[in-house]
Amino acid sequence: MGKASYKVMEIDRWEDEIFYRVSCNCGSADCDMHMTLTLDRKTGYISMLFEKKMLTTCDYDTKPVWIDLIDDSWEETKENIRNWIKNLFIKTKNKLKHTWTIWVHGYLESSADLLMNNERHIESFLEAMEAGKGELNKIFEEYKMEQIVKSEEAAKNKQRESDSIEGLQKGKDSTI
Repeated sequence: MGKASYKVMEIDRWEDEIFYRVSCNCGSADCDMHMTLTLDRKTGYISMLFEKKMLTTCDYDTKPVWIDLIDDSWEETKENIRNWIKNLFIKTKNKLKHTWTIWVHGYLESSADLLMNNERHIESFLEAMEAGKGELNKIFEEYKMEQIVKSEEAAKNKQRESDSIEGLQKGKDSTI
């Protein structure tokens, strides 16, 4: 595992992949992003995959409702009940709109963000990317060297086979 960084954690490492978790500045685990660096052994390309949980809510256009039966007057309670019922209809309308969009278009557009507003946080993120890139480049170089050694061994074996076949053919020619 790599060194510990500020809000950037190496979670796991496989043969040619490194997994990181990048924390959001807000501190909520729901906002965290997962980053994967993957090496393509054939080409040497390193790809980055960012994964983030995205939420779509139906609570927009609603008013906050607090019902306090002890401290509120009857008028305030009636107003809060009206708002609660109105919110119920608004949420239902929004859910139906979202459902209709999914049925018609096949997807629902949404967006998510990750906040990195601290210089140390950004530096840790960049260091993690550079360290991962370096590790995967090193793995690729080792893989290339293994392939070169294997191809040289295969060439030597092929040469030995052809030499032994030539020797057998010369032996046959001399006995005839």
